[in-house]
Amino acid sequence: MRIALLDNDPHQRSLIVDTLASGQHECLVFNHYGDLLAGLHEEEIALLIYHWQPEIEGLRQLLALRQARPTLPVLLLSGRAYEHELAAVLDGAYSDYLLKPLRRNELLVRLRVLAARARPDTSSAHTLNFGSYAFDVRSARLKRQNEPIALTQKEFDLALLFFRNLGRPLSRATILEAVWPQDAEFSSRSMDTHVSRVRNKLGLRPENGFRLAPVYSYGYCLEQLADEDKRAIGLRV
Repeated sequence: MRIALLDNDPHQRSLIVDTLASGQHECLVFNHYGDLLAGLHEEEIALLIYHWQPEIEGLRQLLALRQARPTLPVLLLSGRAYEHELAAVLDGAYSDYLLKPLRRNELLVRLRVLAARARPDTSSAHTLNFGSYAFDVRSARLKRQNEPIALTQKEFDLALLFFRNLGRPLSRATILEAVWPQDAEFSSRSMDTHVSRVRNKLGLRPENGFRLAPVYSYGYCLEQLADEDKRAIGLRV
């Protein structure tokens, strides 16, 4: 994914560029707002990361960016002091925000979630397939081996988050930000309950080729097991 970046903090800019490279994204760095505004017309940019500061006409600049590319997903970066101002300027599917200091995995996850939310029809069938699991991102429906699985919206979001990050440990903070972004008081016990329901409803167990397991003092990880992994834990292949 080609991502534009405007951030006047050299340390944070370097962190973001390195993080995007690790996620196999192409990063176009703009040093000035005027260059960015012109570049949005010229470059095939899929998403924008924008360091937003209200005290330097941030709202006016954001509105101008919106006029240039109305459906461009924008991830706003800012300090906690501006959290209420950020919430006021977000516009549904096409905007999200992260508070500093940034965390690498959280940044990559949030970008994927924002891109998928803004463009749920990236495939002609609006479906993402992972083995026998088919996620219809437009209707928030899931089938396994063509059999529907009844899920709540949050269970669907959580399951899709795990599959999109197959093999990658996700911290509790990352899961919270991706699935419950507006609920800072969401408890660890409630998250564990949702994860357990997803595991049971989808059958994410070694005998079915997947393992959704806790990562001690961190979060959760969904792994797809190869035949040799199944043999190692005594399962018939």
